[in-house]
Amino acid sequence: MVTDCSTRWGSTQKMIGRVLEQQSALSKVLSTDRKVRHLLPSWQDLEVLESVNKALSPLQDFTDALSGERYVSISCVKPALHLLNTSVLAEYEADTDLTKSLKSNILSYLNNKYEDMQDLLNFTTFLDPRFRTQYISEEETQTLKERAITELIEIHGQQSVAQRTAVMENDSRDVESPPAAKAKKKTLASFFKETTCTASRAPLSSTFDSMSQLREAVASELNVYIYMPCVDHVEDPLKCGSYTK
Repeated sequence: MVTDCSTRWGSTQKMIGRVLEQQSALSKVLSTDRKVRHLLPSWQDLEVLESVNKALSPLQDFTDALSGERYVSISCVKPALHLLNTSVLAEYEADTDLTKSLKSNILSYLNNKYEDMQDLLNFTTFLDPRFRTQYISEEETQTLKERAITELIEIHGQQSVAQRTAVMENDSRDVESPPAAKAKKKTLASFFKETTCTASRAPLSSTFDSMSQLREAVASELNVYIYMPCVDHVEDPLKCGSYTK
């Protein structure tokens, strides 16, 4: 038999499922001893246990899948909630009133629990190549695209600053180093380098143009990502770089 434990997810359902599974054996054992014969479950008890088991058993697989530590799970929360609401915990005519009530209460609890985390769940699902925009509305998708573009441009700007800082440090080292014994002959490449340096000091309008071009490039690449086929659900999204480029 299985014992219920408050610190083990799903143990209540496993306990109830084992009682129903071993119902015949339990009845035979309990009926042979007058001291415990009163513990025999009645048909009402069995009906309650079956109703509870029917409501809880579909959640067992989801509980195990979302409690992993060695793979991405946060991006699966929104898709899992969608499946729970639309199919797994959907009410059927054959369900008892108790089963329907349990399903309704479970869904209400889960939906309220993650209500304040919708922005995070939407963005992580959007960035997961297994789902992308599959469980996100068009309006939410547009908002997520703008957020992704803004953050990518910020990352690009931070990388550019770091690169410029590294170049300046290298230049300062070159200045401090002793002059060469013999001046090098000016090459064709040096002319292009001077032209590039001059262009980097262009007016502010040119900077705006480059930022606009960068934004268009990022938006274009993001659209390519969105319209690509979703990766198989068994794939690790952290190892799907080839699918997202």
